[in-house]
Formats: sequence, C-alpha cells, structure tokens
Amino acid sequence: MKLACFVDVEIIQSESSTTQILTSTIETGSVHAPYDEALVLKNKSLEVEPYLNGHSIYLVGLMGSGKTTVGKILSNVLSYSFCDSDALIEQEVNGMSVAEIFKLHGERFFRKKEVSQQTLSLFITAVDYFSYLYPEASVHRVFAVVYMVVGLACLLVIVFYAHKSKAYMRINVGLGIFVVSLLVVPVMDAVYIKGQVGLYDKFYVTVGLLALAGIGDALVQGGLIGVAGELPERYMQAIVAGSGGSGLTPFLVEKHSFSPELAVKTASSLTYVKDPRKCDTIISFLKESGFSKSHIEAVVKRKPNLLYSSLEKTIKPKFKIFQDLGFSTHDVADIVASDPWILTRSVDDRIAPSISDLKTVLGSNDDVVKLLKTSAWFLKSDLQKTMMPNIEFLRNCGICSSQIVSYVFSFPRFFLLKPESIKQFVERADALGFDRKSNMFLAAIRMLSSMSEENWELKLKLFRKLGFSEDDIMSTFRRTPQVFAVSERKIKQVTDFLLNRTNVGISFIISHPMVLICSLERRLKPRLLVIETLESKNSLRRKVSMTTIYKMPDKKFREKYVVPYLKELEEVSMSIVGT
Repeated sequence: MKLACFVDVEIIQSESSTTQILTSTIETGSVHAPYDEALVLKNKSLEVEPYLNGHSIYLVGLMGSGKTTVGKILSNVLSYSFCDSDALIEQEVNGMSVAEIFKLHGERFFRKKEVSQQTLSLFITAVDYFSYLYPEASVHRVFAVVYMVVGLACLLVIVFYAHKSKAYMRINVGLGIFVVSLLVVPVMDAVYIKGQVGLYDKFYVTVGLLALAGIGDALVQGGLIGVAGELPERYMQAIVAGSGGSGLTPFLVEKHSFSPELAVKTASSLTYVKDPRKCDTIISFLKESGFSKSHIEAVVKRKPNLLYSSLEKTIKPKFKIFQDLGFSTHDVADIVASDPWILTRSVDDRIAPSISDLKTVLGSNDDVVKLLKTSAWFLKSDLQKTMMPNIEFLRNCGICSSQIVSYVFSFPRFFLLKPESIKQFVERADALGFDRKSNMFLAAIRMLSSMSEENWELKLKLFRKLGFSEDDIMSTFRRTPQVFAVSERKIKQVTDFLLNRTNVGISFIISHPMVLICSLERRLKPRLLVIETLESKNSLRRKVSMTTIYKMPDKKFREKYVVPYLKELEEVSMSIVGT
C-alpha cells in the first residue's frame, strides 16, 4: 500500500473522504477551511508503506473551533509509530473524516514513542499564525529581520559581557521571556482579536513581542553554548557524532569491539560518512593484513579518515610495496600504526624511493624496519633532497659511516634538515676550534643544530656565572658538546648538589663535564647515599672517588657496592638504590 508523495503538505479536514484527502496535493496556506479538529502532517517525502514497520512519524492533532490558531501556536509535537499495520490496511476509511478515524481507532493504531534519529523532522512555528492573522504583511521578512537581528545582537552582547553573569541565570531569564512573549499574542487573540484577520492595531504589539522572543531565545542559546563549552571533550564528541545519521558509533562498537570513547571520537571525525559498510571494508582488510586490535585502534586514533579511503587506490598499493620489499605483516602493522599518514603518500614518488634510500644507508631490511617503527616520517620526506646529500657531505667531512648510522637511529630528524643548514652548523663547529677528526665532531654539529644563537649565548652566560673561564667553556664544548644540550635548570641543580653534598669543587665539574649529564635523582643521589652508608659503617677498604661514583656502569656498581653489602644497606630504600 503506497500513498501519494507530499512535499510540505498540510492536510486539513473537509467533507471529502480520508482517501480523497490523502491523495490530493494541497499547498500549505492555500486552504483556509474551518480548523475544526485538523490534522497537520508535514514531511518532505511521505510514503505510508516504509513506516508500517516500527518507524516513527510525527503527527500533531490540533483541536479547537474559533481559537484553532491559538491551539496551533501552543500545540506540542508528539511522536507516534504504527503498532497494528494490518488493521490499518484493512480499515475501510472511505466516507470517514480524519477526525473520526483518529477518534475511533487512534489508540489502536498508534502509540507514543520517544523521538529517535530515524524520526522525521517537524517544526511548527508561529509563522503560520502570523500569516493567517496578517495576510497582507510580509511575515517571513518580519521574522527574519526582527527575530534574527535582535537575537544576534543579544548574542553579541552575551559574548562580550558573559563574565558578568552566570549561564544558568541567563538560561532561566531567557526561558521566562520566551514563554511570556509567545503567550501574550495568543491570549491577545483569544480576548481581543478572536481570530479576525487584518486588525493591524495589534500588529506592532505582536512585532514587539517577537523581538522580545528573540532576546529570550538568544539568552537561552547563549547560556547553553557557554555551559556546553565547559563539558568534557568526550561529551562534545558524542553530541557531534550523534548529530549524524550514519550509525557509525554503534557499528564500530558492536562489530569491531571499539571502545565507546574511541568510537564516538572516530564518528565525530567522520560525520560525512553515510554508509558504515565502507569503513568496515578498510577495518576488515587491516585485520586480514595482520593488524591486531591495538594496531587498528592506533591507526584510527591518529588518522580516522583513513577508514573512508579507497581500499584499491589508496591502501592496498602501499601494503604491496612493503610486501615486495620483504617486510613481514607484523612489521607493516607496526610501521603503519606508528604513523598512518604514510598511507596517504605516493608509492612511486615517495614510499618506494625512501625505502630504497634507507636500505642503502642502513644495509638491511631489519634495520630499516627498526628505524621506521620509531621514525616513519622518513617515508613522508624526499630523502634525495635531505638525508642522502647530508650523509654524503658528513662523510666528506671525515665522519665514519658507522657513527652516521648510529646517529640516524638516535637523532633521525637531524638528517632531514636542509643541506644548507648542515653546512652552516659544520662551519660554526670549525669556527669554535673543533677538530673534524674528533669523535665528538658529529655530536657538536648535532648539538649546534638543536640550539638557536640566543640559547647558545644564554648557555655561555650560565657557565661563566658558575665559574667557567672562556677556555674552560671551549674545552668543555670540545670534550662533551652534549652538555650544552642540558637544560639550565638541571645544570644548576647538579652543580649545587655536588658543591654542597660532596667535597668536590668547581674544578672537578670543569674537568668532568659529563657529570652534568647524569641524572640527579636516578644516579648521583642514590649512589652517593650507598657509598656514604657503607663508609659510615667502615665496610669499604678504600675511599671511593666521585669519578667512580658517577662513571661506573649500573651493573658493575650493583655488583661491587650493593650486592655484597645487602645487610649493611638494609636502612637504604631499595627503590632509591634502584635494585
């Protein structure tokens, strides 16, 4: 059973049968028959058959005789759904009015239901009322100019002066104004106008109250927006995700076991997705390609719109190049999960050439995989313009390949700098008297690349303040350039600790600048506590130098000064010692 399709149709009771009414197209506002027990049904595309299976439609019953317009402005929008479709189909409706059918069978055919996302939208405003009461006035213009302009002006005032009032007060005041302004006109109609058309002496009162309604609406919305801005991120994501009709959130939770938080966040980024099945295609492919649940979640968190990518054109070609180069499925999963943006890069122009360059430098697939797991951005850069010329230049400076490879793993971003920048840092190191044959030459270049001229000057001032001479500073830089990368705060803390807790002076720090790199809480303090405890109990045959305390490897220190003296060290917290 299908009924005619209506676009913004208003169905009004008449002497015709219900069948004749439903199969007739009556434009809104073209009929002004008596509004005795009218039924208003508005929808952009209505067919009865699709809604006979539990779907909801909005039905509004408007009652009244001469005051139907009052009922129209105050009527509540109710939601119903069919509960006995067979009875509806079999019901003989010819010869019965709409009001008679609903009066006789309404309880049988319909039940009240909460509004859901699948319910058709309906919004009845006071425009119909004003159109009827003042047919010669430009009602839509009045609403647009008065209501919207006044409301916008009020919202702007709220933006600038919101700090002088509380949101809940604005909401309550706005609701009060809104209700009063909407009630006055219908009451005025019922008492004075009584449904008569064209009484323009009350028109200006109506327009004034309409402006007041705009102010009330702005107060409410401005207050609600302010409150919503203070909600936790996950609630706002839920609101955004819930506004879409895709059903992506429950789909991700139920079929792919996403956490509700991740599903909501993903859906909020994919509000344009209408069919969740396309996302299902990508997720299923990732699972088949060896991605674990944690891998998939990492990909979705970092780049959710990959779920709406083309599987054949975007995703599969990247996986194929990895497989052709000998990467295992687990390796591919680790690399993509660490940086899913690489799937958006060109295979021929970026990914394949970058992998080839990395193999040339590192020597094996295993090392390439190891690097890409932590530094997948190499696949997003043109290595022929950055890393490759930089490495060639550093080799020409006398730096051995093994040291370069070590630094590629330790400081990968350094090799992606512009070649012109690397050359400038080398020139600065030369100007500071650095020997290119020194093992610290590459460390000096790398350190200079991480510091601005301003920070370099601040670090020089700090060392001078601590008692370093100019020669001491340059000597420290040449022997241990890494010290200049240590924060000013840490340098001060370590220096204060050594000068106040030990018998060493500033000369020791100048001679052993590496001590400034050591962790104060995890190395210097616990080790000094162990040695002081053992010395206080005369457990050691000879005095332990500060050089031994800070230089000795952890394993050797435990074997020599902790394990043999566990009984003597009972008073020392094991958590501090680090055993």
